[in-house]
Amino acid sequence: MRKWVIWLCAAGALVAVPAAISQVVLAPTVYHSASLPSDSIRTFTVTCPAAYFAVSAGVSKAAPGVTTLSLRPAGARAFVFRFGNPSTNPDRTISVAVACRKIRALSGKPRLKLVRLKTKPVLVPAKGQKLVVIQCPNGTVPAGGGVDLAPRRGKALAGFGGSPLELRSQSSDLKRFGFDVRNTDSKPHAAVLYGNCVTLVRPAGSEPGRLQVKVTTRTTPVQPGLHTFKRSCLSGWVALATGYTLAPKLTLGGSAAVGRAGKWTIANGGVGQVLAQLQLTCVRLA
Repeated sequence: MRKWVIWLCAAGALVAVPAAISQVVLAPTVYHSASLPSDSIRTFTVTCPAAYFAVSAGVSKAAPGVTTLSLRPAGARAFVFRFGNPSTNPDRTISVAVACRKIRALSGKPRLKLVRLKTKPVLVPAKGQKLVVIQCPNGTVPAGGGVDLAPRRGKALAGFGGSPLELRSQSSDLKRFGFDVRNTDSKPHAAVLYGNCVTLVRPAGSEPGRLQVKVTTRTTPVQPGLHTFKRSCLSGWVALATGYTLAPKLTLGGSAAVGRAGKWTIANGGVGQVLAQLQLTCVRLA
């Protein structure tokens, strides 16, 4: 198990925020379910309430056989989702979750700030994989990542025959995101990666504050079949984002930060136990 911890200060010194009861990280989750007819592609947007940042998003209830084509931030308060359901699959329903976060604070207190990053289209070689790193600006830390595996396609197609691209790993430390995209086709394909980075900002004349972020990665055995895993942040912390790294034979059904926990759904198509790396990023004010 690996852990990283960092303190982000909204002032020049590591001092605690006074009146902690009046200033905490609020962490609602916005859920949405969508029907996916066989042989179709569906695109929709999920938005956080006013004054909340959409720090991360993911699939909260998996739909077997459905492919995630796009899961990307859209402005400060929303994520866009795009899924494909092939003709060989029956009608499905998929559920997603967007982690909405803000600091409940009195006027003049430090507040959260979100920095959204996006790569240019990255070419994934034929029958190969591409590792992509997104570096957060100084003074910020990674929250949720995003991906668009079909950036040149329109919002709707007559049918869906599957995608040659698959995100095999999405992880972070306290400075950067890491993505691993696999291409099963005999020709190159492009993908676009996204990263949300967060920090504290301090209004002029306000009291100092600090944000503590902890990233924990656990090696998790996955038995044959479909399994759901859940990990919780410590009391007083809330979940900021989830990540994962999949070994061969493993397929991700979903991964999302929900309240103070992370949730993953993983299928093992082999006959024996396989290991996965599951990552949970937690945050609190201290």
